Formats: sequence, structure tokens, C-alpha cells
Amino acid sequence: MRLGSTAALLAVAACSSLSENQAGISALEVRLPANFYLEVGDTLRLRADAVGSDGAPVEASIVWRTTAPDTVATLDSLTGALVGLRFPDTARVQVALAGQSELSSDLSKLRFFITDRADTLELLSADSIELARDADTTSAIDVQLTQLVDTVPVAGRPVRFKVVEPAQSGDSTVVFLTGRWIDSLNTGTTGRVSTVRLRAVRDRTPPDRVVIEVTAFRPDGSPIPGSGRQIVVRFLHQ
Repeated sequence: MRLGSTAALLAVAACSSLSENQAGISALEVRLPANFYLEVGDTLRLRADAVGSDGAPVEASIVWRTTAPDTVATLDSLTGALVGLRFPDTARVQVALAGQSELSSDLSKLRFFITDRADTLELLSADSIELARDADTTSAIDVQLTQLVDTVPVAGRPVRFKVVEPAQSGDSTVVFLTGRWIDSLNTGTTGRVSTVRLRAVRDRTPPDRVVIEVTAFRPDGSPIPGSGRQIVVRFLHQ
């Protein structure tokens, strides 16, 4: 199995003997969605192409399969239309050449997480934080994903936290506890993420002001309403 040059393609390597009976087909390229989260009731159309060793498309019959029970998800074997029915649950999907089991994707690679629909991202902690310059001092950020109806919490969805100001590089002066300036955590059963913490890097002088952007995405890659909220962190002089 090999990855294409962009995140949009996943190529499945063929057996060496396949070219003898499949008109030179050497791989299947799956056009990956923006992420692997599928909201219950929504339809995700999966797409794949058969290609030859030169990377050019080859005409072929492609089928889609899933091991998920029909109470969890449905998958149209010909169109690749995947519909999530039950959450929280997962659906593993495989793409293959019709009648040729030699060329098929690994079921562990296309794994979709079915979740409830998320309508809004809310910042629960303050949008302005004061933080000491001591590297051992941290401050938490608390957000929640909910549905509009009865503000039902949405669990199991990733929320991204990114330092957007100042521009970051390999010499970041402010990081999350993971040591990175971008972090992503899934919401818990209450729909909240409350364990994201920010700290100054020891032996590096942080700026007076840091801006963190909070974003969550729908399965198609569009931001969930409320995304883009910014938190200003000011470092106290001692």
C-alpha cells in the first residue's frame, strides 16, 4: 500500500500477477474525504479510480464493501454512497475490483466514525487568558460541541486548537502540552474538551500576546458554526 502525493489519494498496490488478467491495472486510488467522521443520517459518496503502472486511469468495474451491520451504516456497492445510521459506532469500508479479490483495500484503512450531528461550537472558558511566563504554568481552554435542539452534547468529534499569532515555526515559544502549536482532541460524553492546556517553552522568551483559534469541522470539511473563535493569551511580566 502506498500513499499518493496528496492527502486526497490512497493507492492500493496490486499483486504482481494482476496485470496479466486485469488490462494492466496496478492500483486503486481512493479519493479520501476531508475527514473520517460521518454524521448520522448524512450520506458520504466515496470515489475510487483504477490506474495503470503509469498512473493513467484504466476502465474497470469497482465495488464497495463494508463489514458494518445494516443497523450501523448502509453502503451502496456500486455508487459508494455511505450512510451513517447509528452512533457512536464505526463502519469499515473496502474498495475492490469486481470479481478480483487480489486487488482490494485493507479494511483497517477506511474506517469511518459515526457521530451525532454537531450544529455549534461554543467557547466555555474566557476568551482572554493571563499566563505567567514560567514554563511550568499552564492555562486550560474549555469548549463544547452541541446540537441546536435542546443543546444536546455531541461526543467523539475532534476540535482543533491552533496558535495563529504570532506565526509559528520550529522555534515556537508557546506550545500545547503535546509540545506542538497545533493540537486536536475529541469531545467527551458531555460534548466538551476541557483538557487543552497551553504553556511557555522553557528557556525561550514568549511574546506578550498569543492568539489561539478554535475550529471544528463537518465531514465535508466545512467549519461548524462557532468555529474560528479566538482566545487571546497575555503573558505576565514577573
